Amino acid sequence: MHENHNEGGCTGDYVYHSKKCLFCFDADHCVNSAYLNNAINCTDSFDISFAGEPPVKRSYEIMSGMGLEDSMFCSMCWHGKSLKYCEYCFQCEYCFGCVGLKDRKFYVLNVACKPDEYFRKVEEIKKEMKKDGIYGTWFKSVHPIEDTLVQEEIAIVSHRMEGYGNHVSKRTDEEKSAAIEWKAILR
Repeated sequence: MHENHNEGGCTGDYVYHSKKCLFCFDADHCVNSAYLNNAINCTDSFDISFAGEPPVKRSYEIMSGMGLEDSMFCSMCWHGKSLKYCEYCFQCEYCFGCVGLKDRKFYVLNVACKPDEYFRKVEEIKKEMKKDGIYGTWFKSVHPIEDTLVQEEIAIVSHRMEGYGNHVSKRTDEEKSAAIEWKAILR
């Protein structure tokens, strides 16, 4: 593993100035996180790709995000707090299922709400999503998998993981604990 000045407990490759980071690649200044790819300044975050500089904290399943806190299942969202299932939202807080917003607070499906109304609506939607078994997962893509780069990404990750042998599929106690923490957050 290529590493420099790590405080320990890191796995992956090209992990620098980090601590307790599992299965991370090209990560720098990250703490207590797992499954990071091209990430800088991530703390208590999991399954993050292309994120950082302004820190990403307590976030899950983020693709291209920076300056996010308490967010999940977001793509191309920057400088936000408590964004769930959002895309292209910038400087937003408390948005659920929103696309293309800037400087907005308390929005559900791109519609403005009062704070108490926001939390009520989000709970209703979460309840329905859980009933349908889709809360805590990405929405299905509108693009056929054959038209995406996923096959290339799988080949790259598989190649990078070859040196890790069979232990990759066996979760450590730390990984199990991290997974349990995120399952609790998703409830």
